[in-house]
Amino acid sequence: MFNGMSVAASFAQRLIEDLGIPTVIAMSDRISIQSADQLAVATYRKLLIHGEPDRALNEALTTITDQPDVLVPVLMTRLEAATLFTPSPIRDLPIKTDSRSIRKILIAAFNIDEIETLCIEVMAALRDAERPLPISLEQIGGTSKDTRVLRIVAEIERYGALPFLIAAMQRIKPGIINL
Repeated sequence: MFNGMSVAASFAQRLIEDLGIPTVIAMSDRISIQSADQLAVATYRKLLIHGEPDRALNEALTTITDQPDVLVPVLMTRLEAATLFTPSPIRDLPIKTDSRSIRKILIAAFNIDEIETLCIEVMAALRDAERPLPISLEQIGGTSKDTRVLRIVAEIERYGALPFLIAAMQRIKPGIINL
């Protein structure tokens, strides 16, 4: 007779070995629909940011720490490295932020050097996506940090590249935007 973990481990192992699925989140026991839903949403959002299943699951578990089934999810993998994929900004990420919120975060949490780094990262990501956009603090102009942030966000939004900016913000300061 199998206990819950043995069955989950056996099924997960078959998915990994027989079907070649690189990573599986198995359940060692029953889990509530509410916990499973919260966990799935948070795991996929975090995974989109950095591409690391173990880290994504651990970060997602913080959304259900008050639930009795917090220790039920178990990650099983055949990956040799921590990364499942190299993340890249996706134009249609389900991000619940607008340019005004992004401006507020940039002004409050980033210094001028970090904002310049963001510009460089956004330019590089757009160039990699074959959508070059030259943008720098010098080109943007303005004398105050607030004015520069306003102009940078407006230009990036006008170009339809806000997800690239958000991804760069997350790389520089992970968790700065709650996805």
